[in-house]
Amino acid sequence: MNCMRCKDERVVWGVTKAGAVTCSPCPKCNKNGESVEEDKEKIKTLDDDNPVEWKLKEYLIRKGA
Repeated sequence: MNCMRCKDERVVWGVTKAGAVTCSPCPKCNKNGESVEEDKEKIKTLDDDNPVEWKLKEYLIRKGA
């Protein structure tokens, strides 16, 4: 785990005064969505023929990267 604020989820959840739940990018590790775009590019480069990379790709897609 790299980011203690969002626990590597790349989003920070909060509650407004009205009680609505809001979601915003983590200001430390996902400023303007940059790290998510980098991860998407990494996922595209993974090889589907390699079983280890295939499982990693499945995991990252399920995680929401």
